[in-house]
Amino acid sequence: MTRQYIIEIDDADIIKLNNGHKIYRAKGFDTLVFNENGLKQLKTVSRNSSADNSGREEGYKEAMDTGVSYFSSWQFVIHDIPTVSYHIAKNTADFKGMNRVQVLHKEESNFRMDWETKTIAAYDEQSKTLRIMAYNYQETLNKVQELPLLLNIKAPQKSGKVTITTKYVNDDCNYFDEWLEDKETYNISNDMFRWSPDDPGIQVFLETADDELKNIYYEKMLPRYREAATLVPKESTAEIKDGKLTINDIIDGNSVVFYEIKF
Repeated sequence: MTRQYIIEIDDADIIKLNNGHKIYRAKGFDTLVFNENGLKQLKTVSRNSSADNSGREEGYKEAMDTGVSYFSSWQFVIHDIPTVSYHIAKNTADFKGMNRVQVLHKEESNFRMDWETKTIAAYDEQSKTLRIMAYNYQETLNKVQELPLLLNIKAPQKSGKVTITTKYVNDDCNYFDEWLEDKETYNISNDMFRWSPDDPGIQVFLETADDELKNIYYEKMLPRYREAATLVPKESTAEIKDGKLTINDIIDGNSVVFYEIKF
């Protein structure tokens, strides 16, 4: 089962906003705030997201559709180590000021309704850049199935080769699995936390840790987490053929992927 999307890029339509295309200035992209004067100085405030009739919070696409202005998190960084929430906020902030491009998807009759897989796209004419965000989410602690993704990008006024930078926000840039291993290795018990031991704010346990464990944390554990939390972009090239560009990919369960395409 492959999730298929159609994304149309047409310079004239973006400028003139005509021909029936729903290409418009995204409300959220103009006001999205991200302060990158150092990880420790990142501060945001929240705005309520939309919710459906069941009370379930909607995802990234609905947040953009309803005009989200900020991302907020209790713990974006831990001792200058980024969480996955930080990676999402930072890369979504790169959409600021771009033109939102409608994304159409092909309906699949056997697609699970509780499986939230959606795509957001935006284009900037000045920099000739298309940004795409796709995510594969299911509200469960069990392993979520990976998602084959097919993006059909229509760019009739484009030609030649393009550069694609891909960023996968998944367990490869998440320190939390290493943290769970270290909890077992160094006998860090759940009663050492005044809040949930599953909170990304893992430093809370230091309040009750002895000096030996504190030294281990700063000298061994933190360097390990810093490396594990690094988001490494992958660059590739592709060619536009007959005004079309195709991207085939696979998104891990409960993960997000960002594409930056330079025309």
